[in-house]
Amino acid sequence: MNIISTGILTFNVYLEGILLNSLVYKADRAAFVRSIVLITTLSLIRLLLSYFMNKIQILRFREINMEVNDVIMKELYVKDTLAITKMNSVQTADRITEDTTEVLTFLFQTINQIISIALSSILIFTYLFMAGSGFLLLIAILLPAYSLIYLFLRSKIFEVSLKLKEAYNEYFSGFTEWLSRYIEIKGNRREKIETERWSNTKRTLLGVAKRDFLLNLMKMPGNPRILMRGWIGPS
Repeated sequence: MNIISTGILTFNVYLEGILLNSLVYKADRAAFVRSIVLITTLSLIRLLLSYFMNKIQILRFREINMEVNDVIMKELYVKDTLAITKMNSVQTADRITEDTTEVLTFLFQTINQIISIALSSILIFTYLFMAGSGFLLLIAILLPAYSLIYLFLRSKIFEVSLKLKEAYNEYFSGFTEWLSRYIEIKGNRREKIETERWSNTKRTLLGVAKRDFLLNLMKMPGNPRILMRGWIGPS
């Protein structure tokens, strides 16, 4: 379904170029009507496919997520009791949830995105090759350069991404801990101390978030639909 949907998405951009040609350059009514009918039909097919894809990626995703959590709970029951009780329950729960979601997201979404990018790239290169566009040579030069930049930043991106998740876990765990100790903090008048500690946690999280933002900003944007719209138009 993802392959068909991606093919339709890419081909519709090509049809939009033909549509513009029929309006601006050729004044071809038959080509205009044919393009409109094809674009509408393919868009409806893609809309139908998106329903089933979203059902799998959203509804089924959550069902499997809960099933995996059930398996983890059963595994924890056979572990050493003292080792489990020494862990911070909130942070451990957050970490399990984060890791489970990360793995399932890779299986349900990232693989689909890889397929979409690969197929879109093949189709775009095919269209450019058929059009004899000079952009084909330009992209052939830019893609290896982008790959080298990504390989250079990849380990740093993953490292900062992991730190960001840990900082988020610490932040929300701290908030939960603060709520559980609300009476103790207020009774002992420790509001100022807790506020300072909370501020340090927030600064750490925002600092890591900024690093993650800057690293991802350095990656070249690559939306095949936008790129193709710029290359394949009226000729």
